[in-house]
Amino acid sequence: TTGVPLTASPEKELLFSKPMTAGFDLERLLDFFLDAVVEVAAVPRVSLLLLDEEARDYRIFAFRGLIPDVVKPLRLPFEDGIPTWMARHGRILRMDRISEDPRDPLLEQSFREMEILGCVVSIPVFHEGRLTGILNLGEKLTGSAYTDSELQKLFFLAGHVAESMGGIRRYQRLMKDLSALPDRGIDEKKRDSSQTLDELVGGIAHELRNPLVAVSTFTQLLKDRYGDPELREFFYNTVSGEVDRLNQL
Repeated sequence: TTGVPLTASPEKELLFSKPMTAGFDLERLLDFFLDAVVEVAAVPRVSLLLLDEEARDYRIFAFRGLIPDVVKPLRLPFEDGIPTWMARHGRILRMDRISEDPRDPLLEQSFREMEILGCVVSIPVFHEGRLTGILNLGEKLTGSAYTDSELQKLFFLAGHVAESMGGIRRYQRLMKDLSALPDRGIDEKKRDSSQTLDELVGGIAHELRNPLVAVSTFTQLLKDRYGDPELREFFYNTVSGEVDRLNQL
């Protein structure tokens, strides 16, 4: 396939630095992430579905270039085509590849769902072994196809953002629990404070682990693809950014 490759510098600046400045604001993190994808991948239409465990479905939490009244009501239950296929295979769905094997009923269903979402590529977003989101990309502004290299990078970058989303949600649950605490005795408050401190320390450890995930991932890739100069440059820029982030903690 042909396409305009993702450059290392914008990926580092937009897809790593910006989302990590979102603090504990999930909406802001997702805005940064989608804006970065739109700019770096030159794609006018993009959406992100996130897992709603209570409803047992995936819902659009953020999008660009789509009609709000059309996309906001959309739901993909666990058993639908795209979530089921991704949970089984853990791979990226491409509409051009789906059309090559129309005999698979699960792929046929996924094809119809992608048409509704207005996308030609769906990228699984995994966190701690679970499918927690689905990143959907429309056609490029240039009309060219996405390269395998571009989609591979977006796959790993989406996983990195998923790590940040996990940390934000843990923080939000902690703050909700603290706000619900009644006015109790001094001893009980001390125990609550100790527990809160332990959880905050755990949160800090998680923030330390986030950059290590990126470093570990690309170290493994580099071992098998050291001869790829584009990957080496992307690895260098990514690791440099993550080390800078560790120094700022």
